[in-house]
Amino acid sequence: MNDVMRSVCKANIFYALDRLQKHSDQYVIDQAEMIKALLTDLELSTASPNVEEEAPSRKIWDTDPTNYDTYKLLHQFGLSPTQLIDVTKCEGLHELRTIRMLRLTFDLSYMEAKAIFDGHVGS
Repeated sequence: MNDVMRSVCKANIFYALDRLQKHSDQYVIDQAEMIKALLTDLELSTASPNVEEEAPSRKIWDTDPTNYDTYKLLHQFGLSPTQLIDVTKCEGLHELRTIRMLRLTFDLSYMEAKAIFDGHVGS
């Protein structure tokens, strides 16, 4: 997974867990704390991943630029259209594919997606 995507996902997950820790139900608070600890442990254990282990997922991502499922998942985690545009830039996705991703992920017309793209890239 791209470092930018990993960072954004991590920030959104921890934000959601922080919100859950303010819940009135102690069970929910305990579960959020446990998940936060597990994620922290997982991140520490994968801080220097084995290149051979990561190669297959990168290969799949690189060979199928029309698979927008990852972007849809990131949207479900709360990323905005402009944040997803930043992710596509880091991934080297072409402008037309980025606009298509916006259309499919956010159910937009071409003109709406193009306007969002142009507004973000132009800023």
